[in-house]
Amino acid sequence: LFRSPRDVKHLGDAIDKVAANKGLASHDSDVTAVRGVYVADTDAQAVADVERDWVRHIEFNKKHFPVNYKDWKAPEQSLDDVTFRSLLDAGLMFVGSAATVAERIRQFHRDSGGFGVFLMVTGRDWGTAAQRAKSMTLFAQDVISRLSDLVPARRAAWGACEHDAATERESRFRD
Repeated sequence: LFRSPRDVKHLGDAIDKVAANKGLASHDSDVTAVRGVYVADTDAQAVADVERDWVRHIEFNKKHFPVNYKDWKAPEQSLDDVTFRSLLDAGLMFVGSAATVAERIRQFHRDSGGFGVFLMVTGRDWGTAAQRAKSMTLFAQDVISRLSDLVPARRAAWGACEHDAATERESRFRD
């Protein structure tokens, strides 16, 4: 699920190649990306709100699902080198202010070649229920509007699609 930008780009390129070979238009909605997201008023507050909970989650997954982190560490590193901070810096999750989270999503979008669907994991036990509700409100009010211009790079390379999913999605957010 939580694939690197390189892996998401590889998937999108493969979808584009198959579509082109069959004479079909490729759509940005063919690629889905997923990340854990938490938004607070400041970067420091966001990290303070969720770091302890993320550490617990990461340690559980390192013990029971270590393969989840194979692409999130250098080959010479061990699982002990996988930490909340290393995963945050690597882009496995987007935690910070609205501006920071929007920029991290934008960078992921750029590095991956774009995606049509962004699934954000928010309902986990990262922070309190009130903090999670505030985070989702901040995302809806302050992050989405910063990203409305995103169009996958591969889409531009293949030309206009018959179905403009980005414009359709954009109009739903405005209404």
